[in-house]
Amino acid sequence: MTVGFMDKKKKKKKIILVIFILLILVLSLFIFYIGDTNNSATMTHTNGELIWPTYKHDFSRTGNLNLKEYEITDGLSMSTVSSNAPESINQEFFETGDNPSPIFVDVDNDGDDEVISYYKNVVYDKKAHTRPFRDFVMLIDYKENPTMLEKLEFGEVPFRRKWIFIPGGEVHTSFAAGDIDNDNDIEIVFGSDDNYLYALDGNDGKLEWKFKAEDKIRSSPAIGDIDSDGIQEIVFGSDDGYLYVLDGTNGKLKWKFKAGDKIQSSPTLFIDRGVQVTFGSDDKHIYVLDGYGKKICDFKAEGIIKSSPLIYNDNIVFSDVDGIIYYLSKSCKLNDKFKTGGNILGSGTIFKDQVIFAADDGMLYLTDPKGINELINVFSPSISTPVNIADNFIFLSTTDGELISVNDTGIYTHFKNNQSIDFSCSPSIGVIQKVLSYSCFYVQVDNYKNYAGIFVNSFMYLL
Repeated sequence: MTVGFMDKKKKKKKIILVIFILLILVLSLFIFYIGDTNNSATMTHTNGELIWPTYKHDFSRTGNLNLKEYEITDGLSMSTVSSNAPESINQEFFETGDNPSPIFVDVDNDGDDEVISYYKNVVYDKKAHTRPFRDFVMLIDYKENPTMLEKLEFGEVPFRRKWIFIPGGEVHTSFAAGDIDNDNDIEIVFGSDDNYLYALDGNDGKLEWKFKAEDKIRSSPAIGDIDSDGIQEIVFGSDDGYLYVLDGTNGKLKWKFKAGDKIQSSPTLFIDRGVQVTFGSDDKHIYVLDGYGKKICDFKAEGIIKSSPLIYNDNIVFSDVDGIIYYLSKSCKLNDKFKTGGNILGSGTIFKDQVIFAADDGMLYLTDPKGINELINVFSPSISTPVNIADNFIFLSTTDGELISVNDTGIYTHFKNNQSIDFSCSPSIGVIQKVLSYSCFYVQVDNYKNYAGIFVNSFMYLL
C-alpha cells in the first residue's frame, strides 16, 4: 500500500509539473502577444518576403537602409527628362505635388536592386484636346552593356527600361512590393486617378489583378497579414472616403471602413493586441482600426491630415497640413502637440531616436514626446518625407530643385536643377552594384512649362 501511495504521489507531482510547464508556455505566448510594441508590424510571407511593404520602405519610414559604414563616391548615373514638346503643341500646367516616390526592389533576385518608378506626360495639346504621350509605370534595370535601342532611352549609361505598364490615369501614390499571392515572385502594387488599385507581376509588368474604388486613389498602399489568416492584405484609402482592405491573392474586397472625407494619408500597420491599422483623413481625424475593420478609437486634429502616421515609443505620431505635430497614445489620447513655423505635406521619419519632419518654412524639426528638440535650417522649403540613412544622414528634396543630405557637419547637395521654379520629388534609396544609390521621379515648372523626369544616381559606396 505504501508503494502504491508513493506511485500516486509521483504521478500527481508529474501532472502538476506538466500543468505548470503548460501554464508557463501559455503565459509566455500571451505576454509576447500583448507586449510586442515594435514601431511597426514586421510581416513576412510564408513563401516570400515583403520587400517594400509601404511608402518609404517600412512603417517607420526609414527609407530602406541600415548602413554602418560608407563613403562618398562618384558612381552610377542615369537621368532623363520628358516633355520638350514640339512648337506646334501648346502646353498647360499639370499638378506637380504628390508625385510618387520610386522604390528599389531586387525583383529578379540577382543581387542588384531594380527601380520601379512612374513616368509622367506633362504635355497637353489644347487644340486637339488630348495628351499626345501616355503616362506609364516602368522597371529600370542595371545592364552593363545595353543595346543601341536601350541606349536611346537613357543614353550612354548602364541601365535599361525592362518593362512598362500603362495605367488608365495619373499615378500619385507610391509603390509597395512583396509576394502577395504565395507564388514566390514579387508583385508591385499602386493606385491611380482612374480609381483603380493595380497589382503587377514584378518580373514582366503584366497585370495580375485590379480593383476599382469609387474615386481617385492617392493613398499609398500597405501590405501585411492584418487578420492572421496567412494571406497578405492590401490596405489603402481613396478620395471616396473609404479605407479598403483587399485579399492580396486575387484583389477581392475583404472589408472597407468609411471615414468622413478623402483618405490620402497612407495607412500604417502596427502590432498591439493583434495587427492594427492607423491612418488620417481630410475630415481632420486619425483613425485606429483592428484587423477586421472595427474602429478602436479616433482623434480630431486641428487641420486636414495627409501625412502617414508612424509608431514611435508607443506614440502615434503625425502632422496636419497646417504644421502641427501630434503625439497620441495608441488609444488616441493626446499626449502633446507642437506648432511649427510652416506647413507640412510630407510624413515623419525616425532619426536618432527622434521623429523628424520637413516643413515649407525651410526647417527640419526634430521632435520627441517632450517637444521640439532641434531645428535645422536647410534654407529652402521642402514638401518631402525625409529618408534616414544609418542614423547619420537625413536625405530629402527641396522645392527649389535640390536633393540634399544633412548631418552634424553640414548640408550637402547631391542634385541641383538650376532651372526649376517648382520642384516636387521624394527620394528613395537602394543598392545597385554595391553602390548606394538614390532615385527620384519629379515634376518641375520651368519658364511656365512643365517637365517630368526620373533619375538614378549614386553617392555612397558600401564598404
